[in-house]
Amino acid sequence: MFTFAASNKKNMKKNTFIILLIFSILQITYAQNKDKITILYLLPLQLNEPISDNYSFKTAYDIYGISSFQQIGFWEGARLALQEYESGDNSIKVIVRDITNDSLKLKSILSDKELMDDVDLIIGPFYYHNFNIAAQYAKKYKIPIVNPFSHRSEMLEGNEYVYKMMPQRFAAAQKVKKHFYDKNNANIILWNDSTSSENKNNAYELYFTEENIPYKKILTGGNLSRLRNALSHTQPNVIIALFETDAKVLNQVRLLSGMNYDEITESTFEIPSFSLIVPESWLSKSILDIDFYSLPLIYYFSNYYVNNEDANTLDFIFRYENAYKSHPDILSFSYQGYDITKYFIEYLSKQTDINQLNINMTASKYNFIKQPNGGYENDCIRFIQIKDLKATEFTEE
Repeated sequence: MFTFAASNKKNMKKNTFIILLIFSILQITYAQNKDKITILYLLPLQLNEPISDNYSFKTAYDIYGISSFQQIGFWEGARLALQEYESGDNSIKVIVRDITNDSLKLKSILSDKELMDDVDLIIGPFYYHNFNIAAQYAKKYKIPIVNPFSHRSEMLEGNEYVYKMMPQRFAAAQKVKKHFYDKNNANIILWNDSTSSENKNNAYELYFTEENIPYKKILTGGNLSRLRNALSHTQPNVIIALFETDAKVLNQVRLLSGMNYDEITESTFEIPSFSLIVPESWLSKSILDIDFYSLPLIYYFSNYYVNNEDANTLDFIFRYENAYKSHPDILSFSYQGYDITKYFIEYLSKQTDINQLNINMTASKYNFIKQPNGGYENDCIRFIQIKDLKATEFTEE
């Protein structure tokens, strides 16, 4: 356990604000003699939130439990992307405002004509209600506006200027259909318990029902006889695990790894092979051991994937560590801030089809689908395979 002193936190907070302010001023000054792109960031930095004098943490990531540190990584990643354009053909004017759930403050910013006159792109706000307010402004003045983290597709309705970065709720089910069902007519098993997320269950069930894809629902239990009996001997089997509590995961994985063993007869027998798709949250559980990682075909879905063997990603990590003396992380949104900023600067600069941009990003993949009478939704979800204790992105042939 370690303690983060209150004075250090306050200094870090003050320094962050100064960095934001100075960086914005430098960019505005630099932009005066060039054609420029103006980006307005509406980020929930919560710089004015009070900080308690006593914080203790078990891990380094616990610092992001403090509201004023939750989105700093996003801005730090964005700054690295912006720095790449300092000497380019287009200069970047940057405006940063601290916006959480204060609608009056947001409306005041949007009504500031001098501030908003040249804005070409809005990133944020992150809170859904305020995003809708900003989106209506963006629609009125025909300004692209980016929502980085919401899954709610209704924000796209009637507004062609909205860009939603998170894939819609059926993206994982669509991937299962494309890879496992359309190719191999797989036997699909939804494996859940009474505490499983209804949203995740419903997303698979609703999509499979709509597409007339047969599936089986199996509950967890003290033994896996129901799951074993649901496996097919003539079709490829796909088990989609939907439960996430630590105790349940540990118990069921241990049973799963020994599913070919009959405790009553103390004998082993052959069971059909299967692919196991697990929630991404399982990968952060320290309780998982060799019983899990020895399973032959493990997959998970993610909105982001960091390939630590990619040269562009390694360069970003190197620059990030040198600039901030810390490691970038998906959980602190540093990769996302970089990727989103770089992608949309290129989009505005080149004025081309948004899906025709050839950009090296760090953790994201984008393919935008224009919704009828609405905005653009990214439909890319990453499909990751775990093999030999290593996660690699699974690409379809």
